[in-house]
Amino acid sequence: MPKLISSHPGLEIDLIAVPRYLSLSRREADLSVTLSRPTTGRLRAQKLTDYHLQLFASKGYLEKTEPIFVRRDLKKHALVGYVEDLIFAPELKYMDSVGKDLTASFRSTSLVAQRQAILSGAGIGVLPRFVAHEDSRLVPVLEDEFQLTKTFWLLVHEDIRRLARVQATMKFISESVKSSRNMFLSDLKLA
Repeated sequence: MPKLISSHPGLEIDLIAVPRYLSLSRREADLSVTLSRPTTGRLRAQKLTDYHLQLFASKGYLEKTEPIFVRRDLKKHALVGYVEDLIFAPELKYMDSVGKDLTASFRSTSLVAQRQAILSGAGIGVLPRFVAHEDSRLVPVLEDEFQLTKTFWLLVHEDIRRLARVQATMKFISESVKSSRNMFLSDLKLA
């Protein structure tokens, strides 16, 4: 953000990180990065990037628990995930992808809280690669067997997409994501 602000000194940025969608039609925001591509309305969607999610645990957790060789071994472990009834986007409902009969013993609506719980040894959880990639305390689990791919979309309302401030911010976001592509995607190829 400092680079964007220094390039456009008059630009004012409010970064709103809330577990719900803001309405671009009601002008609650100029731009939105979302997990879902809209199917209705006067919104323009630009694909930013796909990103990978994997299972992670802390080194400490893995040292004190039984080894994990296959997915069914996860039944013997504590899991970290979302509060199912409070998930705001269907793309976040991925516990069934991990295993049909699995339930998280620690749940939060916050990805940051989930990451902290995993780091503190509360269990194994699904995290986006970009959330875990630089933290050596987080260890991938079943990385040859489990990986999800999701997509980030950049949305703008048709009425304001040509405004200079909107164009500048969209360009900055797109270029930043493109230059960091390896942070979002792993080279892992699953069978």
